[in-house]
Amino acid sequence: MDQLISRDGTPIAYTSTGSGRPLVLVHGTGASHTRWAPVIPALSRQFRVCAMDRRGRGESGDAAVYDIRREFEDVAALVEALGEPVDLLGHSYGGVCSLEASLLTGMVRKLILDSYDWFVGIVADRRKMTHEQALALADGSIFTGRQGLANHLVDAVGGEQEAIDWLATKGVDGKLKVIEWKDTDKPGSFLFSQSMAKMAAKVLGLPDAGGDVIHELGADRLFLDGLVSVWHP
Repeated sequence: MDQLISRDGTPIAYTSTGSGRPLVLVHGTGASHTRWAPVIPALSRQFRVCAMDRRGRGESGDAAVYDIRREFEDVAALVEALGEPVDLLGHSYGGVCSLEASLLTGMVRKLILDSYDWFVGIVADRRKMTHEQALALADGSIFTGRQGLANHLVDAVGGEQEAIDWLATKGVDGKLKVIEWKDTDKPGSFLFSQSMAKMAAKVLGLPDAGGDVIHELGADRLFLDGLVSVWHP
């Protein structure tokens, strides 16, 4: 794989296949550049396809502390490294990174946001918002339950009984057995890494070890996490 150095010194890896007008591919959260493998052969017939590994994934490096703005800079760095206007395709969370990266460089010819636009549309429709209101919330922010409630992203904040009562209003039998699923394969979540937990601890004014405490207590339950957020106890 080829490699470039992002603004903060982090190495970012990417593949380059084919020839023609550059097309940069930015994958979603739980993936790497390999997610694009099924479509690269077809795309590379018309484009020079550059599929990056976002920081902390695949063969790219990472920083000690997570900052979403660095991800935007990574995408912009790859775009500018290619030396000519590019078409930029971002899938899922990669769409957020691509959208913000397009504001950092003038080298984006076309911007394709894939499921990002689709998801914003779903939120606007189901939460009874205008597209502009939903778009304003779709900036990569992580919301607490109360923030989600204030922004009309959730109907209520509560515990297990409140969730059962809410489901009953949707026709779900309140007497069904409640089963809590736990991921026993790995600690934490790919959506809430150790570095993100430490960042949250810093925001909350906790000491250096606070991030470890948050992570061990189950950081996945403290925040809404986009596409996979159904209900958190």
